[in-house]
Amino acid sequence: MLTYPNKGDKLFLGSTKTYCVVGDLLGDGGQGRVVQVMLDGQPYAVKWYHPYYHAHDPGLYERLRQAIDQGAPNASFLWPIETVSSPDVSGFGYLMRLRDARYRGLSDLKWGKDHKRYVRRTNRILATIGYNIAECYQCLHLKGMCYVDLNEKNVFFNPADGDTLICDNDNVDFDSQAKLEVGTPGFMAPEVQRGEARPNVLSDFHALAVLLFELFMLHHPLMGRASLKYPIEDVGIPKLFGTNPVFIFDPKDDSNRALASGEHPEAAFAGAIAVPRWRVLPSFMQDLFVKAFGDGLHTPQARVTEGTWRRAFLRLRDLTFPCANPDCGNDNYFDPERFKSQPGPPKCAYCGQPLKKPVRMRIDNRLVMMNLGVSLYPYHIDSGRPFDLAKPIGIVAAHPLKAGVIGLRNLSDTNWSSTLPSGESVDVPPGKSALLETGVTISFGRATGEVRR
Repeated sequence: MLTYPNKGDKLFLGSTKTYCVVGDLLGDGGQGRVVQVMLDGQPYAVKWYHPYYHAHDPGLYERLRQAIDQGAPNASFLWPIETVSSPDVSGFGYLMRLRDARYRGLSDLKWGKDHKRYVRRTNRILATIGYNIAECYQCLHLKGMCYVDLNEKNVFFNPADGDTLICDNDNVDFDSQAKLEVGTPGFMAPEVQRGEARPNVLSDFHALAVLLFELFMLHHPLMGRASLKYPIEDVGIPKLFGTNPVFIFDPKDDSNRALASGEHPEAAFAGAIAVPRWRVLPSFMQDLFVKAFGDGLHTPQARVTEGTWRRAFLRLRDLTFPCANPDCGNDNYFDPERFKSQPGPPKCAYCGQPLKKPVRMRIDNRLVMMNLGVSLYPYHIDSGRPFDLAKPIGIVAAHPLKAGVIGLRNLSDTNWSSTLPSGESVDVPPGKSALLETGVTISFGRATGEVRR
């Protein structure tokens, strides 16, 4: 009997006579190999397990069946559709959607511009990815499940819009009965790393925080100067991630602080790349990471939840604005205190050119940068819909005839009312635009926005 299916073989779905036909090999990993298949004229993927993996994970088949019966938490999960088997091949696998070639792995964000796998990133796209990741795992947890082995290899993103896909969903288990003893060093919660607890939702919260920190800082949150003391494969992993974890930006304990570039010959391994990124990260985001890797390291119940991350990433996304230097193309975070405290305008974190204060709108306690192409969503104007991004209600657009003049086009189905600095009131019906100039206010019905420039 064969060990793996070959190209052209038929794999049968569940206990039915429906089959898919094996195509090209897509990848080979520690658990199994992934092949493309055709089913009813459409491409899918099948993960077929290595023979030895069955003994390593005896509850795998039962867990897969539970996941299939439960259904995907949301459309971002490349979820098991059905188990597959063949009378001519030992073992089994599962059918899933085929990942679109446009999606890239999170590790690709770490490559420099001279590498073939380099992906251009903006802070707005990163905030969108962070939001989507947190939303995915909140949906998973709300179904009573935990991911168990959350790490950077499980997440893929579309560089164009930040859309996110979650793979390797055969690791998922029900939180109340999780038995799988797996995990990726550096992502496992300290109590799991020490062998004191099994993976659960609270350990997922830790792994999620690590993933989000690496997304923005491109470095691990617990690998500072203390990591240079140990051989990471031997003593380093249990000490840094289990028995003595300390955040590299801990405001009270500098024993493992990140080393700046040039401070040590091996500063690159101790957080040098994260130092400049941390300095420009708004304080509310810094506070969340300090909480996640402060109290959260020792008290699982104190970890940052997915809903808190989602709110923070929407706020962060709203604060991004582009550098005015046409040769730069990067975006920065608007920090009112930075503009007030410095004698001159703050400089772009990437090219060093002075930043031009952006057009912005204050909607209740929310600040939104009015960049060309930016959309407003229901969450901006309705506190009862904090995560509603389904359909934009407005978009910032340039005036068709007047250079430098921008407006907010009404994409909703209700009338807005705009008040100009002169006191004149102007109706803004659907399809029309409200001027975005200092002193203008726009009433959206449930909320009012004030424009500043």
